[in-house]
Formats: sequence, C-alpha cells, structure tokens
Amino acid sequence: MSGKATLILVLGFSMIFMVYNRNFTMMATDTTTNFSKYYYNIKCKNASAVGINILNNRLFFRAGAVDTVFTITYDGVTVLDSLKTLDSYQNIKKIVSTASISLPHSLFAPQDEYLFTATTKVIVKPSLFSKYGYFSNNEGSGISWSGRDSILGPFHTNGNLQFSGNSVFTDLVTYGGTLSLNGNNPQFLGGRQGNINIPLPTGAVDTVQSYSGGGYQFTGQALIYLEFRSDSIRYRYNTTSAWTYRLLSTWTPNGVISCVNAEVHIKGVVKGKYSVVASGTSSGLTGSGNIIIDDDITYYSNPRTNSSSTDMLGLIAKKNIVIDDNTNARTTPDGRAGIRIEAAMFAQDGSFTVENYNSGTYRGYIYMYGGIVQATRGAVGTGSGSTVNTGYAKNYKYDDRLRVSYPPHFPGCGSFEIVNWFE
Repeated sequence: MSGKATLILVLGFSMIFMVYNRNFTMMATDTTTNFSKYYYNIKCKNASAVGINILNNRLFFRAGAVDTVFTITYDGVTVLDSLKTLDSYQNIKKIVSTASISLPHSLFAPQDEYLFTATTKVIVKPSLFSKYGYFSNNEGSGISWSGRDSILGPFHTNGNLQFSGNSVFTDLVTYGGTLSLNGNNPQFLGGRQGNINIPLPTGAVDTVQSYSGGGYQFTGQALIYLEFRSDSIRYRYNTTSAWTYRLLSTWTPNGVISCVNAEVHIKGVVKGKYSVVASGTSSGLTGSGNIIIDDDITYYSNPRTNSSSTDMLGLIAKKNIVIDDNTNARTTPDGRAGIRIEAAMFAQDGSFTVENYNSGTYRGYIYMYGGIVQATRGAVGTGSGSTVNTGYAKNYKYDDRLRVSYPPHFPGCGSFEIVNWFE
C-alpha cells in the first residue's frame, strides 16, 4: 500500500506542477501580449493626436483653409486626416484623424486582432469677439469701475484696469496693462490674469459689409432710422417721412443689414438673427459710422427664460455705439429705471457710450444682455464709489449663447477655437 500511496502522491504533485507551469507560461505570454497591445494602441492614439494638431495648425495660420483629405506616416503609423465644413454659414468645421498600424499575426496569438486603430474627432468654429462679455482695446483716461458695476461674463482689456469701488466680475478677467485697485476690493469671482494682449482688427466693418450681397445694403443715405418689429422691420431717412415696412426673412436672407456711410438709429424687438453694420468716418458721436440706440432693443423670445431662443442681434459700428441723450430716466417693461439692450456690440474705432453722460441726473441702469467690444472704453455716467450722479450705472450680463453661436458674420479674432473633442 505504501508503494501505491507514494506513486499516487508523486503523480499528484507532478500534475499540480504541470498545471502551475502551464498557467505561469500562459500568464507570462498574456502579459507580453497585453503590454504589446497597450503599446500599439497608445502609439495609434498619439499619432491620431499628431494628425489633429497638423490640421489645427493649418487652420490657425490659414483661416480660409479649404476642405481636404490626406495621409501621412508618423512613427510607423499611417494617419488619415480630413477637414470638412459642417456649416458654411457659421464656418463650423470638423477635423477627423484616424491612425492605424497593421502587424503580422506572428506577434500575437492567431485569434487576436493585429490591426490597431485610433480615431480623434474635433469640432472647431471661428474665434469671434462675441465670446467676450466686455472687451476694450484701452480703458481711456479718468474712467474707472465703480462699486455699482457688475460684469457677468468673460472680460478683457488690452489697457489698464482702474477701480473706484468694489466692482463684481463673475467670469475670468484678463488685461494687458496695469491693475490699480486704489484701495478698493473688487471681486474677481472667475479669477484674473495679466500681461495678455489680444489685437482688435481694424478692417472688421469692411469684412462684415462684404457679406451684404446676401442681405440688404443702404447706400446714398446719410441718416437711417430702423425699428425692429418682431419678424419685420420698418425704416425711414428722417423723423417726418413715412415708414417703409419689410418682412425680414425675405428682405435680408443672410441677416446682414449694411448701412454705408450712414448714421443709424435703432430700437425695437428682434425676432431672428441679424447684424446691423454702419460704416463712415465721422469725428463725433453723431454722423456716419455711428449707431444710435434710441430706445430699448430687445429679443422677441427672451433667452433668459427660454433656453431655446434663437433671437440674436449684432450691432457693428465703424465709430461709436451711443445711447441717445435722454435727461429723464426710462422705465423698462419690468418697472425699473434704465434702458434694456440685448445685443452683441462692436465699436471698431470708437466706444460704447452715452450722449451727454455727464449732464442731467441719474437715469438708472444700462441692463445689457449680450456683449460689448470697443476700441476705447466710453463713459456712461459720472459719480464716485457706489454713487452715480449723472448718466447710467452698469448691469452687464453676458449672453452665454454667444459662446457657441453669434449674429451673422460678427467680427472674428482671425483664428478658430475648439468646440468639442471626441476620442
């Protein structure tokens, strides 16, 4: 019996060691195979990112880059790159980079995949000045941010920031010049960063007017009055002549209303997407190249309460955008003193300002929902600290829709920015 027991014991241990050795060998093989798979997957992923960067670089240096498909080889990996326009109206583009490498079966078990691929997709759109809640090339002299000022949205100035009170900024604040707190404690709720300069284009108005072929262009009129009336508009050339009425969708199919060498007065309720652009070379706050806001300019569908609202307005002036002189405080529809402006505004060579801001009495708040871009910051009132003596105080709120959408052909920063990245 002892001999049989010994034989059984030896056979048992032999079987155990055989199974253990088999499992150990398989584990070692699987570890090597898994490491190789990981290596080649990462290699494809990195090559795919290289393809994306090549096309992003092409778009950065050539904003007018056309749709294309091409193949490159990077570190032994084949990369197929494609650039496709998804929306020619808004110039939204899609970049796809697919990297692949084919390896012989001998490197892996017969049942394993030997073709490794990785695909990266990126959606880009033009980088536009509508992405700013407030932008100025310089802040002017003797103008500061008061304790009654609040800016809700991205903020940038290439100039110097000065404060006379505890202003509130809810988004990132960037600036190119100096920061003078003057003993105040403004709130930078989104943080702040200095030494950043972003050039303001000098030919933006001409570029927008070049799209007037699909819109409507006024020529030969020095003075134009526009009143948006929901999906329609009416216009005239002085305060006594009869109004001309038009349906906006057929009058200006691409949404651009171009006013060449004209002073443009505007007010009303906007339904749809439109841009009003005024060119000219006047030296004051009136005359050609200025847009004058005569009264509230608002949206038919309120984006504050209706997230699906597509109403959007761009006011693009060669010179200034000016709130007209009104010594008495207006009353907005919600019963508050002030004026309501819902638009993305761009004053190429001038300012957003108030006519006779330093005379009369306090007129309430400028309730702005949209964004302001201006060459030189304009004054809208006078006062000290949290007290406003004349003109308006500021309540500026950024229209978050402008991060991804914008009025027709709104001025761009000259490059593209990434909207979505998929891997």
